[in-house]
Amino acid sequence: MFDTTFFREDLVTVVHKKGLRVTKKLLEDPNATFVWGELMDPYFIYGLLGHYVAFAPAVLPGFERRRTKEFFNAVKKPGASMQGAVLLGLSAVDVKKLNEFEKVGVVMRRTSAVVLTGHFRRRTALYLKKAQSGNSAKRSTSHLSRDRSRRKFRILYESLQPCTGADREIPPSGARLSWDSPQARAKLQHSAFSRSPPVCRCLFSHASLSLSSLL
Repeated sequence: MFDTTFFREDLVTVVHKKGLRVTKKLLEDPNATFVWGELMDPYFIYGLLGHYVAFAPAVLPGFERRRTKEFFNAVKKPGASMQGAVLLGLSAVDVKKLNEFEKVGVVMRRTSAVVLTGHFRRRTALYLKKAQSGNSAKRSTSHLSRDRSRRKFRILYESLQPCTGADREIPPSGARLSWDSPQARAKLQHSAFSRSPPVCRCLFSHASLSLSSLL
């Protein structure tokens, strides 16, 4: 399903669809996007965009990941670093779908920052929470949380079949399922990512740690 290409001169590992020829030019993709949450799941990306996307483990200096009531947030913190991945080879349509998923302009904003993939340092796009205040912020994050809950279920379920070859029941588009319900947790235990090839699971647990040591 997945293969890797290692660029020795920059110590960069790119994970990509098996059979895809990858060159260093891909690392300079103008639409490259650093992701640090659920968008790191290659199967979730498949369900969202309709195809697999190449990615490289990466580190974002000067930020840390914090858990909030609704979802994780990335906040600036001097001396900190946040592990994630850079999505590579994105089309304009892919970026539009990512923007819609992140509710750009309402809850999140698409900005840019310098990230490190191996020893290769470059500026990429990334999504950060939009500055809001008072009840407006609470309504927006609450709406995003509910909307993401419904979309997560559908995307994860739809991505199961191409990853595992197994047929899975997909709830109707109008189904309202709680992200924190027992049913939700039971379904997530069987998510496609838990069945991902060892290369995907190991890259984030080992490669990202070695990347952070280069900072």
